[in-house]
Amino acid sequence: MDIDLVSVTEAMQIMNLSKSQVLWLCNNGRLDAKKVGNTWVIARASAENYKPSPRGFAVVWQRRRDEAKKFNDEIKAAIKDATQQKQN
Repeated sequence: MDIDLVSVTEAMQIMNLSKSQVLWLCNNGRLDAKKVGNTWVIARASAENYKPSPRGFAVVWQRRRDEAKKFNDEIKAAIKDATQQKQN
């Protein structure tokens, strides 16, 4: 299996992002990339298929509300299970 690799400079052109943005994506595992010495190499398909996530406070707060609701639902389910087990 031969993977087509690109440099950070080529990824910048493909993704229309700055060098610091591409490096951040590499460092945070958002791209299929490997560090070889001091140089990042990125799978071309990963750079071509990258879709940025929505931005802004509204998105962040909605995600936090969703996470809090999920956490509360898990707690309620655990309490319900514990109550049922205690009754049996």
